[in-house]
Amino acid sequence: MATAGDGGGEDSMEMPSYYQCTVDIYSTAVSKYNNLHTDYSHLQDLIRSILYYSKVSSHDMYWSIFMATVLTLVRYILTATLFTPLAKWLCLKPLNQTKFPESSWKATYYGCMWSYSMYLLLLSGRYNFFHKPYLMWQGKLSTPFFNPIHFFFFLSKILTLK
Repeated sequence: MATAGDGGGEDSMEMPSYYQCTVDIYSTAVSKYNNLHTDYSHLQDLIRSILYYSKVSSHDMYWSIFMATVLTLVRYILTATLFTPLAKWLCLKPLNQTKFPESSWKATYYGCMWSYSMYLLLLSGRYNFFHKPYLMWQGKLSTPFFNPIHFFFFLSKILTLK
């Protein structure tokens, strides 16, 4: 069986060149464009595509709302109890005191996300995506939402939405 560090194994696949990627993307885009019907509505097609390709249940939607609320509360609590007092204690200029809590939250959030991704992709030994990135897309539509990889992408995107 292939391990995370080796480059071979029965499931290894040669990575395509940039030229081959470009040719494949172009040919796929042209074929999809040629198969479009002319009497489409962007909104209806968007809704149809979301319903067809996404496997989002009501449980997943509730989980998303819950996590957004929790992370917002954590941000508020950290800003009020730690980041703002720390900015005053450091005797920063008034302009920097207003910027410091936001920058501190970003450093905390992205530091935690980086640490989790480092653990998940390299240290846990559960996934081989770092050395064989094409494995990331195998079975992607049938995997459950609470797969750690999906949870990671969910957490990394939930607070970057504006």
